[in-house]
Amino acid sequence: MNEMNNDNFTLRGNIKFYFVLISLVAICIRLLSFPKVFFDNTVHPIGFDSYYHLRRIQFTTTHFPENVKFDTYINFPYGFEVGWPPLYDQVVSFFALIVGFGSPDTLTVELTAVFFPVLLGILTFIPLYFLVSKIFNKDVALISIGILAILPSHIKQSLFGYSDHHVAEILLLTASYAFFVAALKLSGNDHLLSVNTKKMHFEDFFTKPLMYAVCAGILLAVSLLTWIGSPIFIGLIAIYAFIQFTLDIKENNISGPTTIISSVTLLVTLILIIPFVVKEVRPGLEMSPMFLSWFQVSFVTFVIIAVFILSFISSLVKNKKIVWWYYPLLIFILVIIGIFLVKIISPSLYYPIISGFTYLGGSGEILRTISEAQPLFFDTGNRFTLSPVWYNFTFSFFYSYMGICNFYKKCGKRTLPTRNCVFFGLDHCHFFTHHLTEAFYVYSFN
Repeated sequence: MNEMNNDNFTLRGNIKFYFVLISLVAICIRLLSFPKVFFDNTVHPIGFDSYYHLRRIQFTTTHFPENVKFDTYINFPYGFEVGWPPLYDQVVSFFALIVGFGSPDTLTVELTAVFFPVLLGILTFIPLYFLVSKIFNKDVALISIGILAILPSHIKQSLFGYSDHHVAEILLLTASYAFFVAALKLSGNDHLLSVNTKKMHFEDFFTKPLMYAVCAGILLAVSLLTWIGSPIFIGLIAIYAFIQFTLDIKENNISGPTTIISSVTLLVTLILIIPFVVKEVRPGLEMSPMFLSWFQVSFVTFVIIAVFILSFISSLVKNKKIVWWYYPLLIFILVIIGIFLVKIISPSLYYPIISGFTYLGGSGEILRTISEAQPLFFDTGNRFTLSPVWYNFTFSFFYSYMGICNFYKKCGKRTLPTRNCVFFGLDHCHFFTHHLTEAFYVYSFN
């Protein structure tokens, strides 16, 4: 398996031709719903949520950049606090204003809204290509976007007429991971790992790696303003850091680059979201995980502190030459203690985090009414089934496990760089946390 040595995000020769060809095919597939969505000079969106997004988009277009926070049309006659972050609808409204030269009519706004998912879906090919290129090579990356182009689950979310924010989640989180992985790859080059981090020249490290880390942080901040579940993916950075620190202790590698890249990414995210939280926070919902609130700020701060603690303890274990497996054992004990301390010191942070894990576990009455939150392997009667997997991912899901086993077999035999194995594991978490990122399993074709 050859790695991609080119650090620049460029397309050359036949790669560019095939990339464009795949993109055109993907656009044609996603526009097949055009006759169903647009007829009689009227737009008929696909899905229930699309209609509500159109309502918010129409309101924002008229009162830009304001958005619907409290909707009197829901839960009549009491009204309801709207929990969706505003950025997706604001961006669509912004484009509608451009297309309509500042005063778009209703049809212009609706056509912009129903075409926008197609645009975001195709744009996802770019970060996916470079993400896979950084971990594997150009050939695997090209196969990746080819499968994403025809993957039923992604087609559904980026279909013409499906004006929902899910496709934006995929684009933003894939792009943020692409920059994060690129930053780690560049900061982990041999000439950097061969020296002590304290003696590392700033001009060697704080160039492209830092730039990519900042970009990853910006995109993670944007994702927090787009999807309420984005803290899940920010938490994965801490999980990655823990795994990488453990492997660094075992293999006697330095962990400075991982600490710096992770902390810079998270700090940028934290700095950018604070002004928006100040503007969007609502009385009585200051720490709610289901709304844009101080919960997101607290959570990102908590993850930053966690990364620094993980780094400090790993350095201590290395310096004391303690057996490597003591590190994960010690971290596990500290996590248990930390959970109890958070519960005592800050219940307002503890209970939203626990409710988030409960949400991921699939419990709760509300989840049963949300189609995209249904279990992947069980139907509404709690009976095991492979139907959702087949209809969403077809053969790619089943083939992927052969590739996964083969990949980790190579990792175990040290025929692949350890850092690549951890990157792949990070994308595993990405995959399992959100069903729509299943395209990353195209690595199985390598």
